[in-house]
Amino acid sequence: MGFSWKPQQQQQQLHPTQPALMADHEIEEAKRLILARRASVQTKSSDQSFGRLRTRSRTFSNSQKPFTYQEINQVLDEMVDANGPVGVIKALLALGADVNFSKRRSVDTWSKLTGRKNEGWRSDILIRATVRCPSETVYAIAHHADQENLDGALHHAMLRGNLAVLQALLDHGANPVQLHDDFLDLISRNHVDLVQAILAGHRLPCLPCRSTGLMIAAKNGSLEIVSLLLKCWADVNHDGGAALVAAVEARRPDLVAVLISGPVQPSPRSLDAALGRAHKEIMARSTEEHREIIEMCLSAGAAGEETTRLVTEGVVAAVRTRHIQLLDTVLRVKRPPPQYEAMAMADAVKAQHIDVLSKLLVLKPQSKSLALAVSQAVEIHNRQTRHDITQILIDSGAQGSCTAEALVKIVKIIVTEPGMPHKTSLDRAMDKKLFRLLLQQGKADVNYENGEALQITVQKPCLEIAEEIISREPSPEALGAALPWAMDLVNPRARESMIELLLRKHINEDAVGKALVQAFKEGPDNGPLIKLLLTRASVNHNNGEVFIFAIRQYRPETFRMLLDQGISYKALFTAINEALKTSRTNRRAVFADLMSRLQFDHLNTALKHVVLEADTDLTLAKSLLEAGAEATHENGVCIKNAASNLDHDTLGLLTEYSGTHESIFTQAMAGVVNRGKQWIAFEHVEVMKLLVRGGASIQVINKAVVEVIDTLACKESQIDLANRFLDIFFAAGADVNYENGKPVGIAASRGDPVLLARLLSNGASSMTSTHALSTAIMAHHDENLLLRLIDVFADRRTAAPDVNQSIPGMPSPIFLCLKSYPKSLALLDSLVGAGCDLESTVLSDVCPEEESTEKKVRAGNFDEPVTVLLWALLPRNSQIDPAIVNGLVCHGANIAYASPRTHTTALILAVKSGRVEAVQTLLNAGAKVTAKDSQGRSALYTAARLGNADIVAALLRINSSLNDGSLHEASRNLHTGAMRLLVECGHDPNYRSSKHDGRTAFGEMAFKATVPRDITIAEEAVEILCTGGASPLLKTNGKTILFLALDNMDNEAMTRLLLDKHLYRILNSRENMYVEGIYHYSPTMYVKKGMLQGPRTAGLIEILEGHGGEDRYYATMEQKQPHDAVGMPEEIQQFERERRARERRIREAEEEHAATLRREYEKAKTVDVIEDLHHNRSYRHYEDISDQHRRNKYLDHHTDVTIKTEAALVDNSLKMHGASVDNAIQWQRHNNHMAMGVNAAHVQRDIKMQRHAVDMTIGRDAAQLNRSIAIRHHNDGMVMASQQRGAQLAHMRHEHHQVIQQRKDHGVLNHIHAENRHALEMRAGAQRHGQALAHQRSAHQLGMRNRADYYNQGLDFQGRAQAMHERHIEGIHQKHMMLAGAKHTMNMTELGAQRGNIIGQTNLNELRQWSAAGGGRSIGYGGGRVQLLN
Repeated sequence: MGFSWKPQQQQQQLHPTQPALMADHEIEEAKRLILARRASVQTKSSDQSFGRLRTRSRTFSNSQKPFTYQEINQVLDEMVDANGPVGVIKALLALGADVNFSKRRSVDTWSKLTGRKNEGWRSDILIRATVRCPSETVYAIAHHADQENLDGALHHAMLRGNLAVLQALLDHGANPVQLHDDFLDLISRNHVDLVQAILAGHRLPCLPCRSTGLMIAAKNGSLEIVSLLLKCWADVNHDGGAALVAAVEARRPDLVAVLISGPVQPSPRSLDAALGRAHKEIMARSTEEHREIIEMCLSAGAAGEETTRLVTEGVVAAVRTRHIQLLDTVLRVKRPPPQYEAMAMADAVKAQHIDVLSKLLVLKPQSKSLALAVSQAVEIHNRQTRHDITQILIDSGAQGSCTAEALVKIVKIIVTEPGMPHKTSLDRAMDKKLFRLLLQQGKADVNYENGEALQITVQKPCLEIAEEIISREPSPEALGAALPWAMDLVNPRARESMIELLLRKHINEDAVGKALVQAFKEGPDNGPLIKLLLTRASVNHNNGEVFIFAIRQYRPETFRMLLDQGISYKALFTAINEALKTSRTNRRAVFADLMSRLQFDHLNTALKHVVLEADTDLTLAKSLLEAGAEATHENGVCIKNAASNLDHDTLGLLTEYSGTHESIFTQAMAGVVNRGKQWIAFEHVEVMKLLVRGGASIQVINKAVVEVIDTLACKESQIDLANRFLDIFFAAGADVNYENGKPVGIAASRGDPVLLARLLSNGASSMTSTHALSTAIMAHHDENLLLRLIDVFADRRTAAPDVNQSIPGMPSPIFLCLKSYPKSLALLDSLVGAGCDLESTVLSDVCPEEESTEKKVRAGNFDEPVTVLLWALLPRNSQIDPAIVNGLVCHGANIAYASPRTHTTALILAVKSGRVEAVQTLLNAGAKVTAKDSQGRSALYTAARLGNADIVAALLRINSSLNDGSLHEASRNLHTGAMRLLVECGHDPNYRSSKHDGRTAFGEMAFKATVPRDITIAEEAVEILCTGGASPLLKTNGKTILFLALDNMDNEAMTRLLLDKHLYRILNSRENMYVEGIYHYSPTMYVKKGMLQGPRTAGLIEILEGHGGEDRYYATMEQKQPHDAVGMPEEIQQFERERRARERRIREAEEEHAATLRREYEKAKTVDVIEDLHHNRSYRHYEDISDQHRRNKYLDHHTDVTIKTEAALVDNSLKMHGASVDNAIQWQRHNNHMAMGVNAAHVQRDIKMQRHAVDMTIGRDAAQLNRSIAIRHHNDGMVMASQQRGAQLAHMRHEHHQVIQQRKDHGVLNHIHAENRHALEMRAGAQRHGQALAHQRSAHQLGMRNRADYYNQGLDFQGRAQAMHERHIEGIHQKHMMLAGAKHTMNMTELGAQRGNIIGQTNLNELRQWSAAGGGRSIGYGGGRVQLLN
């Protein structure tokens, strides 16, 4: 049976904002509906599983069961869907309906274990109510809705468009921030009331939505919505001021005004955008609305591109279209830039719009704008209009420079149109009237463009206008600019009149000077004009330029008239330069007029010019010299020029007036000598004599001597000329030793005995003679000529040369002579006879040619001192004749001398050179055969290396020293003759030479020899060594002869040679193996493994294998064999098999050990994971216990504060009660004192005052005592509690560590066992905490009792002290005092009893609190206890 609702009565509707009162029948109706719903559900379930009887019993029992929220929600859903009464809906909500969740969040155990979060199912009942129900229903449901449901329902309320429903949601806090489109849709549909409600809510839409809505509202023309949005701070500048632009497009000035005056001020850019749109609209269609908008935007501060365009191009366009209103609007707020202001005024004048011009003139435009306007006004054809507009502009301030251009234009009009037929006299009068208006009222600047107006009047000419312009006092520059135009006038009369008019005022001097020059250019017949110009002109203009033309058209009268004007210093230079260009006749006349005015600079300049001419004017030159010109002017340039030209006459004239001057004549003579050799002639001897006489220095004279010797040497026909020059030079003190005797050296090198003898006789030094001798030898003269020169040097009348010295850097003469004359024994005898020392040395490289460059570099400098004999025997000096060597030996040359560095002797050098005769000569002279050089190589060693059998035989005859490496050298080079001689003399082929890295002669040949084409030579060499006993198995560095042959660069040929001859026998011998490290190589494997130093070729393998070579490659026995080992001996093979078996066993053991370690590691890792898991659980358990302890600590602190507060209240009560008792006692005493009479009154008053002081002292001491006791007990309690907590935590920590250790020892524990143990630990902790709390409570009670006892003792002490004090003071009133003491004791006893009652009541209350808090049976984690109800 289904559930359905039927309305029983009409509900009263209430306003949503008023509280709703639910009637009892509405609640009953709601319950009835819920029960009906429950019955319907149970009936359906009972029909499916149980019988009817059981259903009835359950229905009856469930009628009293509380309603669940699911049942209420189901009924509420049906009521909302059916649009039921509001009262019933409110009743359902009151009964517990959940409008937010149809199924709430689940927090069951399964969710905790699985870690899943069930957030519940949201209910949409509020949304359905918003869509179809009245506002009262929505209000009631919204009152119970959360924020998420409210926000979701607000969207549907805005779509529905019901103000009451929307208001109900907003009143309960619905947030419209995320509903952007809905809010903008309301604005676009112009729902003012809904928009107003949203904006009046607790939360506003976002600012972008409000700002965008502002644009939409402006576009729709909704002033109400715009105002509402502006009040809510909508941004009018959003999207570049789109709202303002929309208002402009809608032609709504009111909207623009509202937007501009809103709380958010529009930016200049936004205003600029609106202004631009309004400007476009007004230009397309002029309306008043757009004009108002433009004015508002400008007044509000618009700035930007559009504003600039309006103020610039817009103003100009308004002027052209005569848009007065727009122009007036813009000009009231903005002023155009100067250039656009000028354009606007020019367009207004051009269009003759006087009204527009008046608007522009109100701004008081700048002078440039006025100037352009006036200039434009002059171009107007209507003369009256032109005059009127010009008058307006002048009245507005156009004066001075503003009217200057207009003046030029009107002057052009007046001057250029005088004869036009259509121009009447009235027109001319109007033009002149405008001209005078500009000139007088406009105060036009007549100096504009350098007086352009005056230039035009002069050019035409127009004397009347020119006079009026000149009357305005033009500048000298303006007058000067007009003067050339006057000079160009054709009419002489007009020209003279105009020039005279211009010269009346102060005129520019340059202009007048140019005019004077022009007058002289035109011809000499302009006398009157020249005189007129001289009234203002200066003859010194442009450095006297006028004198140039005056001299060119020389007329004495005119020239002297100019001179009478006063010629300047610079003008004189101009006149001189021009005069020097004229003919000699005019030149002399001009200089005659100028001579009296010339100064030294002028005279020197003229003299220089005259002398430097090709044909010197000696007459003028002499006149200038007599007038004071200096011949030495400019460092003697005139003298130098005359000398360089070899001009004897001019040089003599200048020398006559100059006297002696060393520097000038030195430079002059140096110039002549350096220029060339044309001066060396008979006709120029006198020139050189003048230069020498003028003071030329010795240095330049010496240089001249060198030039003469160099030019005239060996020329017998010129000997007289040479002697004349030498006589002049030697008379002046010339030195033949100049530059190390260069003149003597030249004579010696040229081979001129006559000049050489004269030069040596004129003071030549010994050094000069020495250098000259070396020069003569190096000149390669004929042998007889050189002998003649040597005889000249040997003349006793001259300084003798040092024959053992030479030119610096050159060897002595004997070396030079042997090099240049290697076969001249006569020259050798002559030099030796002259005293040459044969022991003198020269630096030379005597290192063996086979010595490497690297060794030379290490040695440093290659050269070393060698004697004449060693130098003659050097290989590079092989051209020296053997007779020379014999002559040196005969003259006593030292044959035992050895060079310092290489220790090379003459015999070794003779062997190197291959000179058999020289070797024999030295051996005959007693040369030592066993001498060795620095490398330990003897002459025999060198001869063997070179293979000279004759020399080897000669040396072996003298000395038969054995085994010095000679055989190695002969073997390496395959010198079979030398090899046979050495072997026959006893040299051992098996000798290991240290000079050859320990190799034998056979090894040296195998390693370094190159097999020649004639293989018989190599075979013979091998046969000689083998016959001599050479062993092929001797090793050098572990290599036998065959391996050394493989290392040869020509290894293929050498290996074939050796195997073919003898080595095939030992090819596979076990001794013929190469060992490197631990590896052994046979010759074939040596090649295949690439161990050889020589080239590796396929032919090499073929040679070895062709002779039966076996592959053998293995390691030493106890080492690991390579994978490609081959040819191993049997014992190594056996050892290798055993080693591999041993390695296999070790590898299997290692693999088994690695597997065991891996299993142990995985097991340990699993145990660690389990331990970490349990450790984390224990740690969380410990954290839970710590949190519980913190809560317990907070509760304990709260309990302590409560106890302290109660104790303070008790103390205050006791103090107040004691005060009341004291007051009663004092009142009783007061009555007794009053009864005793007047005499006792004074005593009683004294006693009272003293007793009061004692009471105050005792009370203060008691209070301090009580406070100290309370503090001590409180501290003791805190210390005890802290110690108990510390002990408890230590015990728990110890137990925790024990648990962890047990888990590590026993592995994984059962989860259930862990949980049980955890529960037991929690119970034990709770019991321990209860015991500690009980102990703390008992300690606190004991402390409170002790405090009460101490306080009572204090009071007793106070009473006894007070009684003793009273007995001491009241001596004469003992009875009264005894009575007062008894009463006081009684009162104090009563007070103590009252205090005991208070303390007991306090203890009883504390006991009750403790029993209620923890005295019963409880379990928990120590702080938060859970009572177990029986």
